[in-house]
Amino acid sequence: MVTRKTQSSWEDLIIKYKQDNKLYSRSCKLHNRCTQISLNDSDRLCPCGSLVRCHSFWDPNLQNREKNFNFPDNSLAGFKFNDSTTTPVTIFGRLKPNDCKFIRLDVQSDMNNIYQLLVDDSGGQNPKPDLILSIYGGTNYFNMVKQLEKRIICDLIDAVITTNAWILTNGVDNGVAKLVGECISYHCLLTEISKKIKCIGLTMWGTVTEDMRCRLKYESHDYPKNEIYRQTPDNVQEHYETIQKNHTHCILFDDEKFNTHNGDSHRHNLVLTACKDKDHT
Repeated sequence: MVTRKTQSSWEDLIIKYKQDNKLYSRSCKLHNRCTQISLNDSDRLCPCGSLVRCHSFWDPNLQNREKNFNFPDNSLAGFKFNDSTTTPVTIFGRLKPNDCKFIRLDVQSDMNNIYQLLVDDSGGQNPKPDLILSIYGGTNYFNMVKQLEKRIICDLIDAVITTNAWILTNGVDNGVAKLVGECISYHCLLTEISKKIKCIGLTMWGTVTEDMRCRLKYESHDYPKNEIYRQTPDNVQEHYETIQKNHTHCILFDDEKFNTHNGDSHRHNLVLTACKDKDHT
């Protein structure tokens, strides 16, 4: 009797990677859940950009652990990377209604582990990509005539469906990433082939809106619902992004700053990692 190997779910894969110490998240350690402040100071911000009273860190904070610790000023510029630390991954799951698979990771995560996670999640006989299309630019000032948009959509889909390809974008619902997501959704209505397209967004946790961060926590696997709360003041006007829901995956990198801007380094490193794979076809 031949036993068929079943593919692990996205959630099961992440749990296994966590157990093998391959994936971590990141948290500010200037304050913790036990930090107490007065009612008159309830909207005081930490240099990381989060409300002081809404930190998720459990361990003793820097003030309690280091006697000579000089607490930085409240400006975001005062926050340093060493003011944060690695923590267990708690935010991962599928974003409804399109089941976009997401995970929040430490900004310094090993790209080899991320690449292997994506490969393991692909399953099938040929899980590794034969082609990677990394779509750059055009987030804030993306303007294109409709005819040219349609031409790009057709060429992009043709290139993807004729190869075992991955598409990489910055994952936000704006500019060219939005166009790519919409084109995949459109072609998914026309043909089942589009369902095989792997479109991966790599963005920063601090780039998305606070409402989006709360939604990701709510949709996360086994995340305590009573621990979902806003970490920024209600009266703060946000100019950040939301996740493009038609992507198959979204990797959110966290440097524990809420004023982070997107860059292309993570997509670049993922492409380099895939190209260095000796078994890559």
